[in-house]
Amino acid sequence: MTDIKTLVPKLPSAAIRRYRTTPGEKTLQRLDSLIVFFDSISTLRDSTIPGKDVLIALLQRQGEATIASTAVANGRATLLVACQIAKGTDRFDQLERCRKAAATACAGRPNRVGIAVLGTAVNEQTLMEDAAYALLLAPFRLPKYTGKRSPAAKFPDISLYTETRPNTSAVLALARGNSLARWLTAMPPSHLDGYGYRAIAEHFAENNGWR
Repeated sequence: MTDIKTLVPKLPSAAIRRYRTTPGEKTLQRLDSLIVFFDSISTLRDSTIPGKDVLIALLQRQGEATIASTAVANGRATLLVACQIAKGTDRFDQLERCRKAAATACAGRPNRVGIAVLGTAVNEQTLMEDAAYALLLAPFRLPKYTGKRSPAAKFPDISLYTETRPNTSAVLALARGNSLARWLTAMPPSHLDGYGYRAIAEHFAENNGWR
């Protein structure tokens, strides 16, 4: 019988830091990916984000509602991901766009990802929290019982470039709780019985100092 403790997933964990500045070329040297949310093409065009001209060309060709990405020629090949969140975008659509942007930013298993918001058409703090939440969920892996095991989840550290004060503790707690709930609901009854629940509780107690 498989020891359920060996199946317990790696839950989201990341250092989330806030910087009261706009990302520039020196900033990109420290990032593997940068997600740039913008409310309009004109806002992106007026910004100082490196690589914006390539992003604008891609967005205009694909349609502004899509996500565009390009690698910056900076020695680190930082991936720039641009996503429009226009005025009037509802919360569900905003979360879905954050999810897609996060998936693109995390495709290369980055060590550090930045988030920047351009324009004033949306609530910047809420968007920062939604994007950070999406970045914490993107690398999470559900259990796999057959075939080759998937690589362990790699959660990047997150840099928030904002004057606002996102509640990062709440975002991290929500991402961890959501991931654990998804993992539990994906478990088959043959694994998640009374013994399984107890083993899981013991595992988290041992690793988190619970009593």
